[in-house]
Amino acid sequence: MVARTDKTQDSEIRAGLLLARRGTAYFERKLAELSDDEFDGPSLLPGWDRRHVIAHVGYNARALTHLTEWAATGVETPMYATPDARNAEIEYGATLSPAALRNLSAHAAVHLNVEWRDLVPDAWKAEVRTAQGRIVLASETVWMRTREVWLHAVDAIGELVSRLSTAQRPLIVAGRGAFNAHDDIVRLAGASGALLATTAMARGLFNDDPWNIDVMGGFANEAMAELIQDADLIVAFGASLNRWTARNGELIGDTPVVQVDVNRAAFSLHRRVEVSVTGDAGLVASAVADALPSREDVGYRTEPVAQKLREGRRWRDQPFEARTADDRIDPRTLAIALDDLLPTERIVTADAGSHTEYTAMYLQVPDDRGYCLPLGFQCIGLALAAGIGAAVARPDRLPVVGVGDGGFMMSLVELDTAVRLGLPLVVVVYNDSAYGAEVHHFGHSGQPLDIVEFPETDIAAIARGFGCTGVTVRSLDDLAGLRDWVAGERATPIVIDAKTISFPSWVDAHAFVGEPK
Repeated sequence: MVARTDKTQDSEIRAGLLLARRGTAYFERKLAELSDDEFDGPSLLPGWDRRHVIAHVGYNARALTHLTEWAATGVETPMYATPDARNAEIEYGATLSPAALRNLSAHAAVHLNVEWRDLVPDAWKAEVRTAQGRIVLASETVWMRTREVWLHAVDAIGELVSRLSTAQRPLIVAGRGAFNAHDDIVRLAGASGALLATTAMARGLFNDDPWNIDVMGGFANEAMAELIQDADLIVAFGASLNRWTARNGELIGDTPVVQVDVNRAAFSLHRRVEVSVTGDAGLVASAVADALPSREDVGYRTEPVAQKLREGRRWRDQPFEARTADDRIDPRTLAIALDDLLPTERIVTADAGSHTEYTAMYLQVPDDRGYCLPLGFQCIGLALAAGIGAAVARPDRLPVVGVGDGGFMMSLVELDTAVRLGLPLVVVVYNDSAYGAEVHHFGHSGQPLDIVEFPETDIAAIARGFGCTGVTVRSLDDLAGLRDWVAGERATPIVIDAKTISFPSWVDAHAFVGEPK
């Protein structure tokens, strides 16, 4: 027998169907975990016990099947016969035995799935009417079902509601898995009195919120690290909480953690979590926000915390004593000047190395789509190619790449691509004449450093050879060439050969915290 698959080839619809089917499977798994006696337990919805919820989810599948059949045949088949029929149906369903409710949920879900599978491509564009009277395309039924099954998988979400409602200093951290859940997570944070943070990969997601800590992990400055460590509950949405985000566990310690992810394999992958919730970040955040009781206090959002965020969130605002040398510039001084000089509508791409924090954290980003961190396997030399890709993808923003001299020399051939494409690319080379990370990590142990130190290299001249604008910077006065380039036509990429003073960065000093020497 030939296997039957979805007739639609629309990638967006197929992705939606996958999420809906995963949600259905998760709901059925949670349902199977309930004993018959637990069907009589309370739900998160006022006036409903679990019987009502299970009946509602089953009858919802039947109602959406009616809309799908309407799209397939052209014959109007409304979700419910009358406006009151839905409530009457749920009340009746709540009287059924646990066995009957299990069958209702499973069989109705299978019927809907078959109708979706057999719906021809054009029928997905047919207009149908919801129970609220909205005219929508048949494809909207997929999202309608997705929301129902994920929201009503009540047990794990109930635990998250309970923990957030009692936490005094909750912190919500979002990773790449929460890119599309901004509004729902912000609403949840407001309802629970939580502070917000992101992993390095999701930096910029909450830039519009005053309660945003910025990045949690090795890139967090001391003031923000203290706020993270003082949290009494951490809720992670779409974040794996790896060693970099947790700073080898230093930032989390014994704080209870709840992890929300669509991928069950992510749970407790890097550290044990107390509660795991399988679900879409936005859907779970929305459901929890709806179920949370009103707080009688402000949670973690006190005035002293607000002041600490205003004064200490940005790395560039951290006090430091600039280092001086006759022919070199402090990289922190340089990074702050670049942040002031370059347009704010930018995409920042940071390479790996001892210089990473200067690009990754001293330069501000407009939002989560203005930040690229190609640090896979901790390889250096990936930022130039990634920055070129960002420039092509977002021509409306200024692409800014930060790279060390070692990483740049590994990948400088990519300048040819940038020149041929005529990209207005800014490449800042932090040139300390060495693989700085190796010098700072191993120099103190007496290891020979000759293989990780380089002779003086005129990187600006190399860049001009490729057809770029090349500028050598040894002091802030030398940024005049960049200032002229920014004000001009930006007809070529510009490479800044920044002769920086070599010393261990803050990230260098904390990269291996907690590891055996």
